[in-house]
Amino acid sequence: MLWNRYESDRPFLNMYAEEHFETGSGITDPEALKNEILKIERDMQGEPHALIKAKAFAFVLEHAAIEVNPHCWFGVNLAGMRFGGSPKGIRYRNANSGGKAAKPLKVLCEKWQRELYADMPDSVRAAMEGIDETGAGSFWMDYDHSVPDWDAVLRYGFPGLKERAAEYRRAAGSLTERQKVYFDSIEITCQALITFMRRLADSAQRRRNDDERMALRESCLRHLADGAPGNIYEAMQLIYLFHLIQQYLEAVQARSFGDLDRLLYPYYLKDIDEGTFTREQVKELLQYLFVQYDYQNHPYNQPMSIGGADREGRPIANELSDVICDAYYDADIVNLKIFVCLVRDTPDRLLKKTLRQVRSGRGSYVYMNLDKAPEIMSRSRKRKVEAWQVGTWGCFSYNVKGGDPDCLHTRLNMAKPIELALNGGFDPRTGILFGPQTPPAEAINTFADFKQAFYTQFDALLDRMIAISDFYDAHLPEVNPAPMDSATLAWSLSAARDVFEYGVTNVNCSCIGTAADSLAAVRKYVYTLGKVTLPELRDALKANWKGYEKLRLEIGRDGEKYGNDVDSVDELFAEVIDHADAYLQRPNKRNLSYQLGAASIDYHIRYGEKTGATPDGRFAGEPLSKNLGASIGKDRTGITALIRSATKFDSVKIPASGVLDFLLHPSAVRGEEGLDAFAGVIRSYFAAGGYAMQGNVTDAATLRDAQKHPEKYEGLQIRVTGWNWRFNDMTEDYQNEVIHRLEGVD
Repeated sequence: MLWNRYESDRPFLNMYAEEHFETGSGITDPEALKNEILKIERDMQGEPHALIKAKAFAFVLEHAAIEVNPHCWFGVNLAGMRFGGSPKGIRYRNANSGGKAAKPLKVLCEKWQRELYADMPDSVRAAMEGIDETGAGSFWMDYDHSVPDWDAVLRYGFPGLKERAAEYRRAAGSLTERQKVYFDSIEITCQALITFMRRLADSAQRRRNDDERMALRESCLRHLADGAPGNIYEAMQLIYLFHLIQQYLEAVQARSFGDLDRLLYPYYLKDIDEGTFTREQVKELLQYLFVQYDYQNHPYNQPMSIGGADREGRPIANELSDVICDAYYDADIVNLKIFVCLVRDTPDRLLKKTLRQVRSGRGSYVYMNLDKAPEIMSRSRKRKVEAWQVGTWGCFSYNVKGGDPDCLHTRLNMAKPIELALNGGFDPRTGILFGPQTPPAEAINTFADFKQAFYTQFDALLDRMIAISDFYDAHLPEVNPAPMDSATLAWSLSAARDVFEYGVTNVNCSCIGTAADSLAAVRKYVYTLGKVTLPELRDALKANWKGYEKLRLEIGRDGEKYGNDVDSVDELFAEVIDHADAYLQRPNKRNLSYQLGAASIDYHIRYGEKTGATPDGRFAGEPLSKNLGASIGKDRTGITALIRSATKFDSVKIPASGVLDFLLHPSAVRGEEGLDAFAGVIRSYFAAGGYAMQGNVTDAATLRDAQKHPEKYEGLQIRVTGWNWRFNDMTEDYQNEVIHRLEGVD
């Protein structure tokens, strides 16, 4: 029996927690593979890193042990890879990974990055100093936010990508040494992928007796070794394998599968018409595909999208969109997340289907405004971008399909310039002189002077992030060249330049709501009402409000907070965005420019732990404001007021990311009328120019009960930020953060 097996097969689909490689198929020991990779690097010392990495890539695909899971239509494993991770906020540790993902070729990236750090300029080292210790922000070399050109992947397959690169090489004529290396590394990489497909097909052939579907798997894999996919099953298998290898071997995260309902729809129509597969069989295939990502345990969910618009501007909401949503729900998984890309004419049918799942407590969805996106991306990319060209990636961000990658090396905590302005550049928790020495609180006589000190500290933080990003951008193609990803992108092939040599660089300014509320509180209570002097407020914050409890309550309960449609504070929020946007209008080191993001993801909790009390009434160590939302308990006048606050700035100024989180009580969205109202919330935000929206439908009492009786809520999912987790898997502090937002705790 080939079909109706998902539930019976499911206990055997997790091939990653307990590895069972085919006997005699190759090296199984990760350390042995690591040593072989480093030997290749030593033997090729002095040669370009792209060639070294390509040779190591080919070695692993040829010599690492493999497994083709007979219980699955898709599952493949390759020795040396370790899946998942143990991010902050989650209880479990993946048994296979020991809590940390492993990518065999990352040993090269890490070695080359260490060598780079050894010669780091003093100015960059100084920029990095104290950032983590003070909680002022975060930095890392980011090669984890790329998206291959999925149209090219499906159109050409591995053999076609190899031949296309050869055609670009021939057309280029005389090549520089760097260009020769570029094309050589792509040729080695693509040939290794073709050979690997044949290895997998041979394995499936040897195991034909293990399951009747193995003959079909063998046929699929052989076809992919020889050309492009011919049906929807082969297309899904190619997407799965391309993602698996790019993300876990090439060590470049493929941060979206693309718009799957558009990409797969031509195969779907052909297969249904020719009787190759039925609708229900396609749904079952999707369930097997999707569950792989639950078992791979991607810590922040693997993204894909549905919806959007075609080249004529018509909404994409086809039969396959529905099949994808149904398969996703019935697979009963957490880890895959779906961007729902909406235009004005997207049928409510599709929107409501996804909202029903969110309402039920199952479904990791984020809603994206494809009416606003072309304007956002056109400004970002300095050229006209149409709706059909807009793609999505990461937690909740836009890109251009087949375009250059974004890099997000740095993120900063917007509460930190408030602290530094109050303390003359000193971080009060650590005592470090971290920012420029602005005037002490005793010498700041007007709100204009305080705001100037705030922006001086903010600009100095931005300068640090730009210095770090410039350093990483300049060396990214050297540390992690990406021939597999590059082979999919026509612009990269045309220029004969690695994918990481061109693109925008993002700087995320997190927790702006806390900064706006703090500025408003200083203006009102120090300079307008005169209820406290600035030195007294500084001392109150250092004491974590001890001895100033009455003042803290008054400030905390004051309705002049971002998220309540109060112009005086919303204008401060918009002013911070305008300032950062203007400051970042400069070229980067990857031949494009910088751009602003305004997302926190879960850093509002991480940064909050290292941030002292703030003038808005918040205690030290507590979470800061989240994404484009209000601080905990401060948006007290409903979702409509929150939307108005969050649309008083132009979202074209935050092209890197910006999402508004909602928390709705189940009673507000009950029944069909409630579902209409729920859809209306999304539509209203987008009509006003909002960037993206996500959230939860739940209540504090339910979550409190879930803490006491977790066995009753095993399936309950919570949208943490750009991802869902099962509530029972979350650590207590992350659970409480959601509960406190629902309760409006001061």
